[in-house]
Amino acid sequence: MEKKVFFVIVNYNGNGVIETCLRSVFASEYTSFEIVVVDNASHDGSMTVVKQLFPKVHCLFHAENKGFSGGSNAGIKFALEHGAEYVFLLNNDAVVQENTLSLLMRYAAGENKGVFSPIILASQQPRRVWFCGGQIDWPRMRATHSKCADTGEKPVAVEYLSGCAILVPKRAFYDAGLLDEEYFLYYEDADWSVRARQAGYSLWVIPQAQVVHAEQSEKRNSLKVYFLVLSGLLFFQKNASGWLKWWGKTYLFLRVYKNFLDRYLHLGDPRVVNNVYNAYVDFRDKAPLRYYRSLRER
Repeated sequence: MEKKVFFVIVNYNGNGVIETCLRSVFASEYTSFEIVVVDNASHDGSMTVVKQLFPKVHCLFHAENKGFSGGSNAGIKFALEHGAEYVFLLNNDAVVQENTLSLLMRYAAGENKGVFSPIILASQQPRRVWFCGGQIDWPRMRATHSKCADTGEKPVAVEYLSGCAILVPKRAFYDAGLLDEEYFLYYEDADWSVRARQAGYSLWVIPQAQVVHAEQSEKRNSLKVYFLVLSGLLFFQKNASGWLKWWGKTYLFLRVYKNFLDRYLHLGDPRVVNNVYNAYVDFRDKAPLRYYRSLRER
């Protein structure tokens, strides 16, 4: 008997991508699944499309944008309350293959404490890998994607998995907790991966399973650098230990000084430099998202 999987898809203005995403999920050869779409206060009519074309989808609505973590957690809670044995977090601009879920579940059946990801492609023709595992570069305060061309056939153990497409057994959320909602965008997956590994879970990429990620969420996000810097600072503050915590403060000072020079000498893209500066200021003042919210209020 197939175990019940809940797809949790966070939507924010996903008109143009959410329909393709859902059609791909409904075409899965693995049949024991349900879908919950959590909408973060979209204003583009995308949820009207979801409700009209996919009446079997569970729809949850937020009155404001709760970010990826807040949206995902609402969907995860709903899934666990309604009998999910596994939760598949999936971006609304991602497309699963017919056999993606069945391949992941095949490996999940043989691993009691495993969390699984497919290979995530940016495009299929030509094949361009967007994610085949994550590494955390603690000295340089970065979490990076592997984009290896030759992944082989065996599962690959990695340091962290991308929230773009990740299959999680329900027990892992009880052992490691939900996503940390202090992260609005980015690094919430790395943070959760660290906690999952500390709770005894192995993180695996399954090369045969594939998802195509359209990256629309990144193309449309003019504040990507702001969120990356702010969330990255939060991640390393929370998770670095020992000499790395001391080094992190030194490295941050050097990065702030470089940003000062970039602003003073007018180096680089002024929008990027400004977004980095505001991320540093919000982090320093312990006022996360202050700059983001000030833009929305204008």
